[in-house]
Amino acid sequence: MRMPNAVVMPVIVVMPVIVVVPVSMVMVVPMIVAVPVIARLLPVISVPVVVVVSAHVHRLSYAKVSAPRASRVQPSEDVVMPHRSHLIAATLLLTLGCSGRSGTQTGAILSTDTTTFSAAEPSAEARARYEAATAYSEERSGRALLVLKGTEIVYEHYADGVDPERSTQLYSGTKPFSCALAGIGVRDGWLSLNDKVIDSLPELQGSPDLTVEHLLTFTSGVEDSRSELSWDAFRDEQRVDDKLAVALSQPQETEPGSTFHYASVHQWLFSGVVEAKTGAPALATLEAEILEPIGMRHGGWIADPSDHTALAYGAFTTAREWAKFGVLMRDDGVWQGERLLPEGWVDTCTTGTDANPAFGLATWLNKPLDGADVRPIRALPTEGPILGTTAPEDTFAAAGAKDQRMYMVPSEDLVIVRLSDGGGGFNDAEFLDLLMP
Repeated sequence: MRMPNAVVMPVIVVMPVIVVVPVSMVMVVPMIVAVPVIARLLPVISVPVVVVVSAHVHRLSYAKVSAPRASRVQPSEDVVMPHRSHLIAATLLLTLGCSGRSGTQTGAILSTDTTTFSAAEPSAEARARYEAATAYSEERSGRALLVLKGTEIVYEHYADGVDPERSTQLYSGTKPFSCALAGIGVRDGWLSLNDKVIDSLPELQGSPDLTVEHLLTFTSGVEDSRSELSWDAFRDEQRVDDKLAVALSQPQETEPGSTFHYASVHQWLFSGVVEAKTGAPALATLEAEILEPIGMRHGGWIADPSDHTALAYGAFTTAREWAKFGVLMRDDGVWQGERLLPEGWVDTCTTGTDANPAFGLATWLNKPLDGADVRPIRALPTEGPILGTTAPEDTFAAAGAKDQRMYMVPSEDLVIVRLSDGGGGFNDAEFLDLLMP
């Protein structure tokens, strides 16, 4: 009996991928033989092919996010490039006309807030600088550029086809929210940077000397598991139900405070500390104490199936909304005259460590790396301030995969937001050389 088309197509499409993608280049031959068959079915099966291939090449599928739900996301900075044979197999399919989804992934629509910030015209000289920076950015897949001086938007530009109301995933641009969250704990007395992690999370397998400060400076010394704590979070159906439990089970790799390691394990543990201290998911506390008071909306936030908040890479928002958080941090935790964070707290957030002078509490600083090991991160200069010499020394930044950036410059009263599809070639120093006076 002839099988229905709905059954035949998965057999034809999936089997070549299962056989070809995980094995060596020699096994590409069966795919080439199958090309004529697949090509005849392309008009019908292009989407299933792309989904299967991308699942093998990127080792992820869709993101589980808190409502409102976000669409398909890509890996964070910690992704390892696939084997060459995997890429060849994928390329064979793509050159037949199957086009995978590319570009920065997006979440819910957030209507434009026209009341929080007013608009102002920059000087002709400033506009020329902003337009030069825009040209540089868009040549490298930039989607949006927003410049805020004080509380006035002096420049705002979106690339053709970009919806300014569609929220974008910040990836590791999410990380500095943890610094503000810690500040709330210090303000309200339920947290200290010197708190021992094991006192809140007795299941911790790492060092009993591990502190909250070690977590936020990424010097915990706890071994990371990228596949479980980063990649898995981007699946539609996450396989690791409790990422906090995984983080707690990780062994101690180096002495706390001795080594900088850019990884997700620190912030899963910090998320657990906040939960233990407050009795609620970290996102609930962040929303109640930071996001709602400054009117910042998000278009989704990744959590694991156990409802632990992904503080390392989970946020989706728009340029205007993200800029609100930038103003809070630029202004030392004061929002529209009301102090939300302890006085001087942002100075604490922007103080580096011996292990990495260019990284404070989950925040990048315009300092030299001074030999810090930052191998998981691309394109950081090994000499000089990481954001360049044109940017003032007090510049600090939120930085995420696909070159999502927010720069805060207290001395210039500036917040600069850049959203991107991550086409490659972007350099912070080159960009800020064009934009800054």
